[in-house]
Amino acid sequence: MKKITALTVLLLSAVLSFVLVSCKGDKGSAGPTGPVGSMSIYFQDLAFPNTSYAGETDAGIASLTPTFVYGSGCSDDGVGYDTTYSMGKARSLIRFDLGSYLVPIPTVTGAKLILNIDQVYGTITFKAYELTHAWALGTNCVAAQAGYACWNDYGAAGWTTAGGDYDPTPVSDAITVTSPGYGVLTLNAAIVQKWLNTPATNYGLILIAENETTDQNSIYFNRSNYTFPPRLTVYYQP
Repeated sequence: MKKITALTVLLLSAVLSFVLVSCKGDKGSAGPTGPVGSMSIYFQDLAFPNTSYAGETDAGIASLTPTFVYGSGCSDDGVGYDTTYSMGKARSLIRFDLGSYLVPIPTVTGAKLILNIDQVYGTITFKAYELTHAWALGTNCVAAQAGYACWNDYGAAGWTTAGGDYDPTPVSDAITVTSPGYGVLTLNAAIVQKWLNTPATNYGLILIAENETTDQNSIYFNRSNYTFPPRLTVYYQP
């Protein structure tokens, strides 16, 4: 067998390199850029961002009991229409104080509101709307408590229109509920961005059913002092 010399190996390597270079095609166009990931943060009383957070407030208001204050002493808030519990049109006010947890202010890419719905009557579809006036949370669950939010009043005085002052353009998708469980509303990123950019105009949301005329058509969800308080998830990019 002939001995392979170092010179032979060198020549073979040169020939192979020439073949590989000669067969190489033109450079293709760049592929699509992958999606940029988002970070997230939760807001939920006594849980997130930490166990000392207590910046979520919510209250129910009802047309058949227009001066009743469904304040912090109540266990649930309602949405829909129900005369069984003397509610009539039932709506819920909810607000999250985002404080200084997102500093510097990021770009919000999405948000979700999660509710623990423990009672459902009929089939209900509802959405969230931006409140346009500040409101005061009552400290009890009583027939009347001056200075706090109810169907007639936002606190010290009356709403411009009984039932709450809000922008009629929804700031969420519509969800339909037929049984107890977690209800998830996808909020417009723009509304949460607005809360961060101008906290003084963060009056929160009002939840309103599409059908407010059919009786026994309502839901009730845990409020801030109950088992699973409302949770806001904010997705953002620094």
